[in-house]
Amino acid sequence: MISTYRQRPQRGSVCRQCQVVRIFVIGAVCATVFAIVADEQRHYLQMVTPMRAALAICFAGLVGFIIKVIAWKLQTSSTTLSDDHEPDAPQAAASEEIDHKPSH
Repeated sequence: MISTYRQRPQRGSVCRQCQVVRIFVIGAVCATVFAIVADEQRHYLQMVTPMRAALAICFAGLVGFIIKVIAWKLQTSSTTLSDDHEPDAPQAAASEEIDHKPSH
């Protein structure tokens, strides 16, 4: 994950950190506006408790973890199947000696 921060995003695209911050700010503003507007109609939200919210977050994390493990297993099984084949013959250019000096 650290290496992705060192790469510059393509022109016209937005970095992932900026997107996360923007979504958080938009969510906070929406929650504030909702709290101001829905003063009298909050009885619908009585079923939302901190414990239920925490359980929902844990459940969503567990489901995400299971999905990622399954995707990882499928990916590793497909790469092991492709690794069973004999490697391609090395390229002729790679095996020849090059008389060029390094440009470093």
